[in-house]
Amino acid sequence: MKNLIIGVHVADRSATHTIARIESAERAGIQVAWSTSGGVARDPLATFAAATASTESIEFGTCILPTFPRHPLAMVQAALVVEYQLRRPRPVSTTLPDFVVP
Repeated sequence: MKNLIIGVHVADRSATHTIARIESAERAGIQVAWSTSGGVARDPLATFAAATASTESIEFGTCILPTFPRHPLAMVQAALVVEYQLRRPRPVSTTLPDFVVP
């Protein structure tokens, strides 16, 4: 278990508070901030992009990003913006549906 990565789910009533929680997690030595989307939750990719301005080492992850409200390529573009803002390259992985509608 020496290679265990520790992460926490971060969410709050506003983007400002969520970013403050991400900063606090990083100061506490947490390695990954996780978030989900859906309902009235804030967009995790936009929140993560904003959090890059005030963090140095914490990584970001999402468990679920529904593709029905956005095209998968638009989601990849948003993920690339987060990666660019981090100034610390990370692999971007996506799972596309088994079908593609032309």
